[in-house]
Amino acid sequence: MRRRTVVSSVTSATVVTVSVLALLAGGAAPAAALVDPVTITVRFYAGTGPGAEATIYRAEDVTVGEGAELTADDLVQPSSQCGSAEVDIDPGARTVTITSTDDGCVVPYTNFVVETSELQILPPTSNGLVTWEPGLDPFFEVDSSYPDPFGAAWVGVGDETMTLSGSSVFPYELVEVEPEPSTSPQPSPSPTARPAEPVPAEADFTG
Repeated sequence: MRRRTVVSSVTSATVVTVSVLALLAGGAAPAAALVDPVTITVRFYAGTGPGAEATIYRAEDVTVGEGAELTADDLVQPSSQCGSAEVDIDPGARTVTITSTDDGCVVPYTNFVVETSELQILPPTSNGLVTWEPGLDPFFEVDSSYPDPFGAAWVGVGDETMTLSGSSVFPYELVEVEPEPSTSPQPSPSPTARPAEPVPAEADFTG
C-alpha cells in the first residue's frame, strides 16, 4: 500500500516543499543487499545561469557495497570550478550520504542525481553539505518522485554563494520492483474432446 504525502527539508534555507510518493514503513527491517546497479552524478557549477561551466563526477552502473560508491576518482569533466564530494549508499542504515571532500570551496550551484530502480530516496534528515554567510538564503530543492531519478540541488540566489563544508544525509525505502510481463508466446490450450453422440437404434417392424 502506498500513500502520497508532503514533506519539507530540515534546513534553515528557503525550502521547496515537494510532493513525495512515500512507502508506508512497517518498522525496522534488517539490511537488504541491493541487487541492481546505481548511477550517481555530482555537479559543481561556476554560476547559476545557462551555459555555466561545471566540474562533474559520475559513477555509472555501480554495485552498492562497502565504502563510497562515488569518489573524487570519478571525475569525468574537469573545469576551473572547485568542488569534490563522495557519495555513500549504506544498506544497513538505509541512507544515501553526500559528503564534501573539498571543504572551503565556494560554489554558486551544486546538485547530485541518483538513478536507481530499487530505492525511494527521501528528503534529508540532516543537510550540511553547504554553509552560507548569515543573512543569506540559498535555494534548496529535492525531487524524490519515484520512479524518476532522485535529485537534490543547492542554489545561491543572485550574487549569493555557498561553501562546501560537510554532509547531507538522505534516508531511503526499498521499492519492490514488479517483474516484467513475459513476452514469450503461450501454448494454445488443447481442444476439449467432445463425447461421442449416441446413434439412435432403428425400430424393427418385421417378424
